[in-house]
Amino acid sequence: MVVKSGCEWWGTANAMELLAVIRGLEAIKEPSRVHIVSDSRYVVNGIAKWVDLRSRGEVVFPPNANGDLWRDLYDLLERHEISVEHVNGHSGHIENEACDQLARDACRRAVSVR
Repeated sequence: MVVKSGCEWWGTANAMELLAVIRGLEAIKEPSRVHIVSDSRYVVNGIAKWVDLRSRGEVVFPPNANGDLWRDLYDLLERHEISVEHVNGHSGHIENEACDQLARDACRRAVSVR
């Protein structure tokens, strides 16, 4: 398994949470069943709402905040069978803790380079 992380100087926490899911989905080349786990209610609720509206055949427009990222994410979600789960941050969820550490390390590296 390849693990990637990153940090963007322009990114808010919400934007970076969306970008993490986008990059993860971009790495999946074939249509798949994907279970997304995140400690971001912003991301989980946005995806859950999209999944619900899509199942009813309703047109979905991304929210104004981070609209470009939501559009990119929705395009990627279309390829897959999606489920989503919220976990509390810093609650001992092994993968979530690992992702948090990767994000902090990436930000430290970005700040030291700037």
